[in-house]
Amino acid sequence: MPLDIVARKGSPYWYLRGTVRGKAVYETTGTRDRAAAEAIRITTEKDILDRSVYGDRAVATFIEAANAYLDTGRSMRFVGERDAATGKWSGLIGHFGSKRLATITQADLDNAARKLVSADAKPETRNRQVYTPFIAIWRDAAKRGLCDPREWIRPKMTAPPRDRWATKQEVERMVGAASPHLAPLVTFLALTGARMAEALELEWADVDLSAGWCVFRITKRGEPRGVPLHPSAIVALANLSHREGRVFRTHKGEPYYDAERLAGGQTKTAWRGMCKRAKVVGVTPHTLRHTFSTWLTVAGVSERVRDELMGHASASIGRRYAHVPREEMISAVHKLPHLATKSVHSRPIVKRKKSINKAVA
Repeated sequence: MPLDIVARKGSPYWYLRGTVRGKAVYETTGTRDRAAAEAIRITTEKDILDRSVYGDRAVATFIEAANAYLDTGRSMRFVGERDAATGKWSGLIGHFGSKRLATITQADLDNAARKLVSADAKPETRNRQVYTPFIAIWRDAAKRGLCDPREWIRPKMTAPPRDRWATKQEVERMVGAASPHLAPLVTFLALTGARMAEALELEWADVDLSAGWCVFRITKRGEPRGVPLHPSAIVALANLSHREGRVFRTHKGEPYYDAERLAGGQTKTAWRGMCKRAKVVGVTPHTLRHTFSTWLTVAGVSERVRDELMGHASASIGRRYAHVPREEMISAVHKLPHLATKSVHSRPIVKRKKSINKAVA
């Protein structure tokens, strides 16, 4: 029988109830408006009929594919999150929503990049925030039979290859020239290979100074990653005065704001000033990640262990027991050079009163 719109006791929303082509339906429309509920009824009924006749590929939607992708434990970064209050989605899901995969074109993807990323963003940013997660969802959907495999065109990268890495002397000069709140972060990045977002989101609850271990809960691969703490990194962290919440703070002693990883540059000004004072050119936070990898290679660490430390790959034991220190990884990190660290403590910011000279007539 066709679907009916019915009221449900205790709910302000209209519900759909009935059976179409052998599929039983009893679900909320999410709306109080009868006309809107009717439109949803018609669409839902048509989708069920089309799916039964033409198969999943004809009617599978982007939100269906994205949710299936997220259900495997993949990162929600840039894919989208649902606002509990409004029910609206952000990111790619918010843009494509229930649009059928079969109807999405290259022009639609390019338009999404224009709407979701600022106009002056570099191609690298567009790739990272739109094209890469979209293509990952599409490939996952293709494996599930929800769409046909296809190639998507990405923006041409303009940045030069990131082969720059810093020497021990350069990193020590940077630490020495850094603002008090930035110095521990620089040491930490160079000796853990952490991405900037991973470091800024690190909580004290995931740091064990006595064991020399920390865990990044939110990573690019969408799974926790345990990383050993080098003795110099332990010293840098131990010098911090607070032991709750976010490990790294701004110059005001406050956690860095949550940009949902959709924006960066929270340390840009302080970083630029540090590099200028240290007379170091071309070293970015990501350069320190490459530095960590290079130092491991120079120290003779195997490619397998290095890749696991970097988060490029992880063994099943690493995924399941990210919180458990592993001697193999600890030994590898302890081969890295010790850095001269800056003894810094968080301190309250004292605002100076500006003197105002009043003109006397």
